[in-house]
Amino acid sequence: MDEPDFFSKSRILIVGLGLMGGSLALALHNKVAWLGGIDSSSESLEMASRLNIFDALSNNLTDLLPSANVLILAAPVRQNIKMIQSLPDCNHEVVVLDLSSTKRRVVSAMNSLPPCYDPIGGHPMCGSEKSSIRFARPDLYINATFILTPLQRTGKKAESFASDLINLIGAAKLLLSAETHDRMTAETSHFPYVVAAALCQSTHMESKPLISTGFKSTARIAGSSPAMMLDILLSNPDNVLDAISKYKEILQNFEIAIQNQDALL
Repeated sequence: MDEPDFFSKSRILIVGLGLMGGSLALALHNKVAWLGGIDSSSESLEMASRLNIFDALSNNLTDLLPSANVLILAAPVRQNIKMIQSLPDCNHEVVVLDLSSTKRRVVSAMNSLPPCYDPIGGHPMCGSEKSSIRFARPDLYINATFILTPLQRTGKKAESFASDLINLIGAAKLLLSAETHDRMTAETSHFPYVVAAALCQSTHMESKPLISTGFKSTARIAGSSPAMMLDILLSNPDNVLDAISKYKEILQNFEIAIQNQDALL
């Protein structure tokens, strides 16, 4: 990095101690100067405390923000946006990296941050339908694609920190615009949740004894946190609706072919 040893001197505050934030904390343990954690859930804070890796924990961002020179936002996307919009001015530079599953609204909010913040958007393509810190593990990010969506105002310190972080946790960096990110993830992540949820809702309970590996593989992501997925769908509605529209056309073609006994499905 341009500033020698910035990473090893980093005082990192992670907001949102679920699977993503907790796993990142485990991966950073003993690699940074100070590690703090924020979560609104007392249960999550208690589980985080048991890990014995945090230097400080709180349910209030303003308690620990003055101690940090890096802020990583790992809460659901709309909570991240609210936090970005409420960040106070500060007397020292703070790198801000988010891990949100959608990017356009996050990047827009980051553009309005006070000058003391050096923001960059991020989204690691990993995780599972299990969202609690109890499932956190230090190898979660290994070999995962970690997307970065820099802003025009993003400085060298934020870019270098994000790149160094990605290397440290064993992920692979991919640069995208926020617009491209949201279009691509709608097709490959957000819309598949809708399909999986629809599959589960359209399956009769009497068929449950016959459920095997194929159904389970297809339906697995329907078990994701409804609150988290609602945030994602409502922060990327146009792209998700486009994917639904295309899917409906293809599904209708299947329907017509089956009705016509067309063997060229």
